[in-house]
Amino acid sequence: MRGRVLLLAMLAAGCHKGSHAVDAGPPPRSPDMPALIDLNPHRTDLIFSWQDEDGTFHDTQKWEEVPKAFRKHVLVRDLALKPEEVHSDEYMYVADLTDRDPDGGFPYAVVSRYHFELPRVFDDGDGGYSEASVIIYGTSWCGACAEARKYFESKHVAYLDKDIEKDGAAAQELARKAKRAGIQPRGVPVIDVHGILLEGFSAQAVEQALHGS
Repeated sequence: MRGRVLLLAMLAAGCHKGSHAVDAGPPPRSPDMPALIDLNPHRTDLIFSWQDEDGTFHDTQKWEEVPKAFRKHVLVRDLALKPEEVHSDEYMYVADLTDRDPDGGFPYAVVSRYHFELPRVFDDGDGGYSEASVIIYGTSWCGACAEARKYFESKHVAYLDKDIEKDGAAAQELARKAKRAGIQPRGVPVIDVHGILLEGFSAQAVEQALHGS
């Protein structure tokens, strides 16, 4: 539900009252943002970054060193471009290293740092992999956060679990998203579902956000 506020008429379980969902979509693309990046795998001035099962980021200058399980969404930094040229405080390049084109390059997308969260990829138990479309910003002591985790696990929905008390970067990330969306979170959890922020936990609200209804 891009471009508008979604108000839900039910109380959400959580460390606050009410449920408030806000679209945290990307800002307008800068007109002078470079539209192309040369992802020739033979270049030596590209940095490829991926995130493992524990949420730890790894960097390499050789795309072949990115584990196959994590090649679908890889952050790419072009050292030949200045940060101000690519507006690195707002945008990033994300490449798909599993789909090499006939010329040897890779497809990529320019995405907003406000909107994009690198998916967490993990073994789904059947020899395949699932991608996170949900981020839970919560704490270890929050009962509603625990309920949200149980819900997503029961529905086999992959999610990122970020403790905003223990992880300062996660707290800043949430603050940035909330500011962009024009809200002030009143408690935890705050759940990001496909770029829609949900305050508190409501299964109905999550279902609506997941399915875009």
